[in-house]
Amino acid sequence: MDDGLATHRPISTVYLLCGLLMWLPAPSIASPELGRLLELDLEQLLTIKVVSKRDENISQAPGIVSVITESDIRRFGYRNLRDILNRQTSLQIVGSNLFPHNKATIRGVTTSHVDNNVLIQLNGRPIREPVVSSMNHDLYDFFPVTLIKKIEIIRGPGSVLYGTNAFSGVINIITREAISETELQLAVTGGSFDTQKLDVSGGVNQGGFNVYGGIRSSRTKGGDFDPVTDELGTQGRFEAGHEGEQALVRMSHNNLTLTALYSDTETDNARSVFALPSTTHQYRRSYLDLGYQTDITTHWYANFNLSYQDYKSDLIILPPPLNTRALNRAQHWLGEFTLQGTLSHWINVLLGGNHQQTEADASTP
Repeated sequence: MDDGLATHRPISTVYLLCGLLMWLPAPSIASPELGRLLELDLEQLLTIKVVSKRDENISQAPGIVSVITESDIRRFGYRNLRDILNRQTSLQIVGSNLFPHNKATIRGVTTSHVDNNVLIQLNGRPIREPVVSSMNHDLYDFFPVTLIKKIEIIRGPGSVLYGTNAFSGVINIITREAISETELQLAVTGGSFDTQKLDVSGGVNQGGFNVYGGIRSSRTKGGDFDPVTDELGTQGRFEAGHEGEQALVRMSHNNLTLTALYSDTETDNARSVFALPSTTHQYRRSYLDLGYQTDITTHWYANFNLSYQDYKSDLIILPPPLNTRALNRAQHWLGEFTLQGTLSHWINVLLGGNHQQTEADASTP
């Protein structure tokens, strides 16, 4: 009898527990919040590279860092990079009547209307215009946000590692890679102020070769201000529209990467002094970065990068009747080598060097 009782008691206990569990509420299992959490990429949330130029847990990074993920962008419905950054702590996109929406300011550091206090990176590589360091309104308004995998933001100085422009912060935009063999997305947007946008993106992942890219075409008349009195006492309409395209592609094969960006934009402005009527700033940017990483040992690796950037800016800076036109053109080459590794759990080593060459021309034809 004792053996029989010993055999049946565990089975009865299991049935009893199962019955109790069936009556217990399970909000965490059926909750939409859990579904959204399961969609998040933990590696994206927990691992960053922007602070120390190496992968590390965000909670252990020696800096004040924010991470915006691809799912964040979808949930909030951000329309452009300016929307994304304006929502972040202590960060705002500002500008002037000459360069609208041209500058990222962190913790209120705004020394001029050119974007020379915060460094913009694309997949860990600097993308800065070498002459005035920099004009970035095309990135903030035209960057195809459907390509963004995540954005890492340092709020604080980063010049020791990144040099020019990283005075008050660094913004690293990391773009997507193709997941399946073929991907294609198409989005068309229309809205107030005759706003029209077209986004096309897609990629291929086959045989170790991964390519993902896209293009955004955007046009809007903006919120015109009428009537407005300018600094010379003239009344008129201040136009705040833009139109143009920006295209980006990222390719990788084994340890070799290639990132290319091209934009051709026109943005309304009111000259260096606020003088009407509005005029147009024509801005064209080409960017190319070729990188290669080789593993020396388990804990040591080297990176080689060669970057080329070409910029052309054409705008009218003085009011009528002068209508003085400023035409700027710059070409910039950057070659960089870094060696990185660990000596112990607490000691990380980063060595490197670079060579830069810039050719620039400015004229008032």
